[in-house]
Amino acid sequence: MTVNDAVLLNSVCIQTYSLNFSHHWEEGGLEGYVEDVFGHDMLLEELQDSDILYYVAFINEEPVAFMKLVRSPEIAAVKMTEDIELDKLYVLPDRKGMQIGRKLMDFAFELAARENRQRCWLVVLESNTPAISFYERLGFRFYSRLSIHYPLFKEERRPALRMCLELPPQRDMPQRDMNAVC
Repeated sequence: MTVNDAVLLNSVCIQTYSLNFSHHWEEGGLEGYVEDVFGHDMLLEELQDSDILYYVAFINEEPVAFMKLVRSPEIAAVKMTEDIELDKLYVLPDRKGMQIGRKLMDFAFELAARENRQRCWLVVLESNTPAISFYERLGFRFYSRLSIHYPLFKEERRPALRMCLELPPQRDMPQRDMNAVC
């Protein structure tokens, strides 16, 4: 996605996140969160940052998922310049089970290999057991526990896991159109 895609990205981010996680918020919390994190101005700012990458997956021209990657993330106040972070990956609920998340992750791994990244990091809610299982099948392993601290995020939903995947060294990979993930 580029700055020219900000309106589309705003729409798919808010719709996909809200449909998956609206029940994690106290009244009024979801609206504030999506405005802070997926608001048009925030997305424009992030889309201009070369260390932040957004991708949207489409089926028949319909946006069905999005992924946000961060190059050189900051983990525990340390800049991880040789790593990448999967900051967000959300698929519309009615499109789950179609391997969209897997295709986006394969794409992220391909990008990481091309950039010689050593590890991929992510944070997932402990209550999101399907996502944890998905990431474990991909090879991610538990690294640490943390808690989500965002106003009006339900207390019982706050526990989260930081997971890490050691990436293989770069290998010869076929070139493909980086805009044709799904």
